[in-house]
Amino acid sequence: MNNIRDFFSAAEKGNANAQKDLAAMLASGSLGQVDNESAAYWYSKAAEQGLVDAKWNLGLMYVNGEGVEKSERFGLELIEKSATEGS
Repeated sequence: MNNIRDFFSAAEKGNANAQKDLAAMLASGSLGQVDNESAAYWYSKAAEQGLVDAKWNLGLMYVNGEGVEKSERFGLELIEKSATEGS
């Protein structure tokens, strides 16, 4: 994808990899400012489609309360699912 608009467009159309990549960019601040709330939203969309690394990252966000209400229990469940699904 050539620019950020391509990522947004693909993510909005349901491309799970674009959703995950967009979430990573938002979480890292590479688009300017860290936006954990939006990152969690896009990781969630990608995780719903079965992307293991999106589940892992979303789980970490829940464990740390970044962009979502902190829930160590739910976060660890996501991380465990991603670990078992990824192996």
